[in-house]
Amino acid sequence: MRRSRHTNGAGVIPDSAPHGLKASTLLNRGASMSEVRDVLGHASPVTIKQIYAHYTPKVLRVAVEKYSATPAELVAELEAEQERRRG
Repeated sequence: MRRSRHTNGAGVIPDSAPHGLKASTLLNRGASMSEVRDVLGHASPVTIKQIYAHYTPKVLRVAVEKYSATPAELVAELEAEQERRRG
């Protein structure tokens, strides 16, 4: 396995690593946009998302599995919302 010039032997990203590498690593390990924003010193998480954040396919698959709904779940949510609006 090739070792990145931006990590030490333990896989820890030093402060001198480029923002993109640091942001992507933190996000892929579960840090929130707000946490990454604070670490990198940006005022807006939009900057992090648009410029620096690169998610791995594994992280994206987990997000899809975690937040996707089945057709049956979507129908149930729609029916519940319609019922709530009726009164």
